[in-house]
Amino acid sequence: MPSELLKIMHGMTREVLFLASLLLVHSLHAAGTENILKLKPIGEIRRADFRCFSKQRPAAVLVLCPGQNGDGADFLADEKWKTFAKENNLALLVPGFVSDDADLKSGKGYFVASRGSGKMLLEALKQAGWADAPLLLYGFSGGAHFTVSFAAWSPGKVLGFCAYSFGWWVPPPGKLQCPALIACGQFDAVRYGSSFAYFQTGRRQGSP
Repeated sequence: MPSELLKIMHGMTREVLFLASLLLVHSLHAAGTENILKLKPIGEIRRADFRCFSKQRPAAVLVLCPGQNGDGADFLADEKWKTFAKENNLALLVPGFVSDDADLKSGKGYFVASRGSGKMLLEALKQAGWADAPLLLYGFSGGAHFTVSFAAWSPGKVLGFCAYSFGWWVPPPGKLQCPALIACGQFDAVRYGSSFAYFQTGRRQGSP
């Protein structure tokens, strides 16, 4: 708590401080709450935790997918994501999947939505009370693999997605129906070629 705020509170009467605390509790409630949903591991997925920053009636759910086997805690620690969610009436859901590295490198594990991770995401949405909400997806590196895969696996659920920096890819299954943003740092030698090739393939197919 900043020292300036402590000085202000020190000068308050007990009644004013009580009212200020009520306003703070109200503002936190209005902004949303955080909790973690834990799903039972299945098959190639050894962990599936979902961090939620909830709103009762969001216009959509923004799913933030961290890098390979990450838990995504840093996403919700970044106030920019929460501010963006509040400004656009979005709920935030951060999956924390874990699969063996060998499975992920061989086209298995949670990177591939059809191998269980897609259904687990839908179950987490159901438990959070957002089963009917449309999705916006953002994935970085390993999370970008899942993002691309889920958008192809459940196209009717996704309003749009951003895949940021991935080292390999599977050809899109025909024309994607939702808008996509494919991004990569220009000096990311490991992932730039793959990300750009995926982008070019989507453009040739006429995907948005």
